[in-house]
Amino acid sequence: MRRSRPAFVVALLLLAACEGGGPARPTGTGAAGLRQDGAKDARLAPPGEWSRLNPGGPFLVSPAWLPGGQRAIAAGRKGIGLFSVDAKGTSVESVAPGMRGALHRAGGGLCLLSGARHVTVEAAAGQQGGVRLLETDASGCGLSPTPSGTTGLVLFSGERGEIVHDLHTGDVLLRRGGREEKVQEGDAWGVAVAPGGGRVAWCLGHLTDPVLMVHDMASGKTFVVGRGAHPAWLPDGSRIVYDVPAAGPVEGGARGIAAADLFLYAWGDAEGRRLADTPDIVEMQPAVSPDGGTLLFSDWRTGALWAAPLLAGQGGGR
Repeated sequence: MRRSRPAFVVALLLLAACEGGGPARPTGTGAAGLRQDGAKDARLAPPGEWSRLNPGGPFLVSPAWLPGGQRAIAAGRKGIGLFSVDAKGTSVESVAPGMRGALHRAGGGLCLLSGARHVTVEAAAGQQGGVRLLETDASGCGLSPTPSGTTGLVLFSGERGEIVHDLHTGDVLLRRGGREEKVQEGDAWGVAVAPGGGRVAWCLGHLTDPVLMVHDMASGKTFVVGRGAHPAWLPDGSRIVYDVPAAGPVEGGARGIAAADLFLYAWGDAEGRRLADTPDIVEMQPAVSPDGGTLLFSDWRTGALWAAPLLAGQGGGR
């Protein structure tokens, strides 16, 4: 029996009624060696330089950047409602109250799968929240049938072929030269393709104990990074930021994600390394800006949406 998985839900979208705290800065430390701009590895700025983008609320999760990097989309509490957030923290606007669904990349943009609805999300000056929501069909959201008769989500299409996530089985598929091969057989979720399609990352297992995998298309090698979830690629396509959640008691005494920190993995390294250590923040669902200079992430304890400068270093391109 397959385990229930957060699967392809990069974002569950909903309207928040919870007010957040004030614009207080987090406590804790960044990774060692911060501000070494010429360093090979990316660095996260110290917590004192982070900015909360929703100091007056609402509770936000699942951030995703819009093309151009001026605004981001986020979901409300429990994934209800869609919000547009200015990257400078000047505004948070509700653009789709009550809507929920799975948000994913499609053709360089964002698409929301909400039941039988397929909605593209575009940046649009002059529109409410600076975004435009347009109804489209399944193909407009990157959906296509698989040979087994299930529905596949096309995450990348280019000279390297197509990378597809089967939404029924969880398979990660590579289509090229008229052939289809399974990079991962079953149960993959949180699938993220590197810019250019050279690598793909995904997660296995439950969110309370996830395993992060990375596959390199050129070599055909798959590497088990270790515990981790919600991979987000840097623009160079060789490094990913991800969270490492830990289960424990949460508000109300229930068991859930009680702690999490952000890590970075560079292809070819033996393991990932911690980007920051902030015990007062449950750092989840990182999203790297299009230029690689800013990292957004949600605090699952308070609903704060944080923007942190990311010093990307030289990268590896390995």
